[in-house]
Amino acid sequence: MKVLCLYDHGDLEVLQHTDVPTPEPGPGEVLVRVRATALNHLDVFVRRGWPGLDLEMPHWGGSDVAGEIEMLGEGVVNREVGQGVVVDPGVTTLEDEFTRQGEDSVSPGYAILGEDVRGGHAEFVVVPAGNLMAMPEDWDFSRSGRESWSRSWTG
Repeated sequence: MKVLCLYDHGDLEVLQHTDVPTPEPGPGEVLVRVRATALNHLDVFVRRGWPGLDLEMPHWGGSDVAGEIEMLGEGVVNREVGQGVVVDPGVTTLEDEFTRQGEDSVSPGYAILGEDVRGGHAEFVVVPAGNLMAMPEDWDFSRSGRESWSRSWTG
């Protein structure tokens, strides 16, 4: 699959458009075909790096993702291949006292898509099925879809 990635931190010249293996979903995970992703300042911070940031390289950003389900991992229910989804970028990598209380973001196992783990600036991304929100069927990933969304919130 194609990704926009970096092999080291730095300025814009560290970004590369390259091929990497397509990931496969594990149990409870979903492979999402990325149809839309945003570039935000988190991507700039991660590209530049900071002391103590230790990422698996190559790394690709992209915490804001929408797409279509391509493949379901074992045990995933209430989702369908082809379904349009938006991804919650807060990923829980372990179960502990905090996650059992619904306080995922204070767990040491909390990760942010595109920061702590590889994100959506790629053709595909694997995420936990619980991180998906279904898109309304009449929405799409084009400008007209965003206008529909905007109208739905502004009246």
